[in-house]
Amino acid sequence: RDRTRLLLEFREREHGRERGRYLAYVVPALRRASQALGRVIRSHDEPGVFVLGDNRYARPVYFSLLPDFIRETATVVYHDDLPHYLRHWTSRNLERASER
Repeated sequence: RDRTRLLLEFREREHGRERGRYLAYVVPALRRASQALGRVIRSHDEPGVFVLGDNRYARPVYFSLLPDFIRETATVVYHDDLPHYLRHWTSRNLERASER
């Protein structure tokens, strides 16, 4: 906490309140999220699903900070549709795996 607070104070002094908060909170948070998302992909032969369960990820300011592989393959699925989408994704990928 102290480190984050110091970083926030520094960034706000250097860049102003709004830009400072962006650089102190948003950028590091999206970097950590991106690292976690990358752990889902272990190889081309092992497909995976990432669920970003917060609608803020769809906002351009956040979405633009995600890695290319996320931005290029992202599909927006609403909460109520998620179980259906996951069942469909799973059956499709099980079929592909059995074809190999």
